[in-house]
Amino acid sequence: MGIGSEDRIAVPLPQEDEIPDLGLDGESLMAVYSKTIYRLTDRTWTPIHSGDILLPRSGLPPQRHGNMVFLRDEGMRLSHKRLWWLTMGERPRLRLLSRDTGLFVPTVRQTPYAEEVDLIGPPGWEETSSYCVTSTGDLWACIANGSFLLRRSQEGWYSIAMANNAVRFGRESVDSSVPDHHVSVSAITTLHDDTFLLTGNTGLYRLKGNELVQKLAFAGAEPQTGPDRAPRRLNWHPTSVLSLDDGSYLIGCGSGRGVYLLSRGDDGHWSARFAEQGDPVVW
Repeated sequence: MGIGSEDRIAVPLPQEDEIPDLGLDGESLMAVYSKTIYRLTDRTWTPIHSGDILLPRSGLPPQRHGNMVFLRDEGMRLSHKRLWWLTMGERPRLRLLSRDTGLFVPTVRQTPYAEEVDLIGPPGWEETSSYCVTSTGDLWACIANGSFLLRRSQEGWYSIAMANNAVRFGRESVDSSVPDHHVSVSAITTLHDDTFLLTGNTGLYRLKGNELVQKLAFAGAEPQTGPDRAPRRLNWHPTSVLSLDDGSYLIGCGSGRGVYLLSRGDDGHWSARFAEQGDPVVW
């Protein structure tokens, strides 16, 4: 269940009838069941939510921020991963990111058996590859396969930080005057200095305020070009990124592509290798 000092800590689960999704509530462990959520404090499970709402299974570890618990499901066939959050309180409510934007319109579709309702909205906005929540309660989400970056304020207002892989855009299209406006960010996390660390197929970035800075550019092992003569990018689709104390980065990739350690060698060059190629850690 956990590690304390140098010893393993084994704590029985609060329920035996289900297998929970384990997540984090600050520095405490959290167990999310289909209708109940527990928090582990001093080796004792305490319920923090219980009701009739059926909670989705979370592929990523659930996270609690204030009175909200975030759950990112695994979608279907390695795609369509959706972000949900439960607002706890006297009147708990479960929300879905794509619907919460207000841009999806219900459309009735007639099938041979019954009428079905589909939600039609911006293409790809149903899928969230990565998200993070700031200390002020703002939600940031990478959606549409890394081509959009959304911000939802604690009050529920939405703004777009990146659209169609571009940081400069208007109502109709991206700003074509920008020399290289193609930016892909499919993974995001917060750093201690109110800075965001982002990564995607095109590189590693830092975002602070309105300034997006590319720290590293990713390229394939060989200088190949695509049909449009543009550099061919890696297609590893990162979904999580972690900054390590030694200046290296740990990047997790979706669709079974594994975990990579991105580090700088003595010659100053950066390289990425499978984390599984390192020495095993045993305790």
